[in-house]
Amino acid sequence: MLGSLNEYSQSVHNYLLSVDQKTIEEIVDTLVHCKGTIYFIGNGASASMASHFSADMMKNGRVKTACFHDPAFLTCYSNDFGYENVFSRALEDIATKNDILLAISSSGNSENIINAVEVAKHKGMKVIGFSGFTRNNRLKQMSDISVYLEAYTYGEVEISHNVALHYIVDRLEAMAQQAKLKTA
Repeated sequence: MLGSLNEYSQSVHNYLLSVDQKTIEEIVDTLVHCKGTIYFIGNGASASMASHFSADMMKNGRVKTACFHDPAFLTCYSNDFGYENVFSRALEDIATKNDILLAISSSGNSENIINAVEVAKHKGMKVIGFSGFTRNNRLKQMSDISVYLEAYTYGEVEISHNVALHYIVDRLEAMAQQAKLKTA
């Protein structure tokens, strides 16, 4: 049974405290030094986050991003190559070793996410994964940098991913502002 809102908020707070700050710093550093494009992928609510943070990181963090979320793209690639290959096929077509894949998956085991990670690894791309649920999920195991939350409900994982990603965007924005002040 679900407890009070206060208990729920405390639970999410505890999940966020479990994320190592060094991991977040490594993600920020990796994103800032990306020489290519940062590709965002996810399904359902994770797709919404991928789209949101792709836009925020480009606008506020001044990094080059792309998100495979356009309905025409999704239906075209899914129809032609199967939904399990919707992201992997796009990466095969346009990604390079200088790019980064940022994959968001509550379970860490979605077939289309894992297929994209495999292509990214084969191309020599860095993979940043945000996952939850089971500790041995495939995305966590395959990512170069992993934000894993040992939460077992979609809400808790998604809220925690959302907060962590907002923090990363805010860090990138602060760095972009500092760089702008130095050049002014």
